[in-house]
Amino acid sequence: EARLAEGASACEAMRAGIASIVPGHRLLSLLTAMELQQLVCGVSDVDLDVLRSHTRYGVGVNAGQKHIRFFWQVLESFTPAERRLFLTFIWGRNRLPLTERDWGSNNMKLHTLETRKPNDHLPVAHTCFFSIEWPQYKSFDIARAKLLYAITNCRGIDADNTQEARTNAIATWIEPSQ
Repeated sequence: EARLAEGASACEAMRAGIASIVPGHRLLSLLTAMELQQLVCGVSDVDLDVLRSHTRYGVGVNAGQKHIRFFWQVLESFTPAERRLFLTFIWGRNRLPLTERDWGSNNMKLHTLETRKPNDHLPVAHTCFFSIEWPQYKSFDIARAKLLYAITNCRGIDADNTQEARTNAIATWIEPSQ
């Protein structure tokens, strides 16, 4: 019987902690462990339909362009873990907001990275702006390899060293006219 009760004090401490921050904590018993985890942590996979519905395209960019179709095909080909890495790469978080209300005014911004040799460039993410500059890759395989490399090896968050990032930073500092 001692073995059955050895975790009781730890469980009580967790219950007390949850009760201190969750109103109506007695209602928690109505939830399954999976439901509680989802409410606290969000859904572990990135729902691409939801992400698409919260995507805005930059000037001259639309969902029908070949390189943009490659972008979505690449994300569809990724494992759930790779999609979470992508989200961390572009936004600094690994899960999407749980509800429409939680999204607020956030939308992913997808821009074309203008370059003469797109296959030689990695995508550029701006985590502060939830935005990505996506080169006009010539094939799905190249697009997938470049994004996979970027999400697994480029861990520095938003170096702000691109023209778009500098433009966005300047716009932030402009004082409104009085």
